Amino acid sequence: MLCCGNGTSAANAQHFAASMINRFETERHGLPAIALNTDNVVLTAIANDRLHDEIYAKQVRATGHAAMCCWRSLRAEIVGTSSRRWKPP
Repeated sequence: MLCCGNGTSAANAQHFAASMINRFETERHGLPAIALNTDNVVLTAIANDRLHDEIYAKQVRATGHAAMCCWRSLRAEIVGTSSRRWKPP
């Protein structure tokens, strides 16, 4: 699962991904999850090239797959750009 958020929702995305990997309410096998808003180097490198609308799309494309994406409090055009521009390898 690929998660992302803006502002406080970025922290929520990170917490959700951590809960999927470790455990939520009961002990279980971890589920694959990544919060796309956690790597400041990646975020600022993409934004530095004036590609703000590509911050998440580039990361989704780089993973090569996206079984499920979730987000909260992001402008619809950013999420739309990310989902429309992702193409399977």
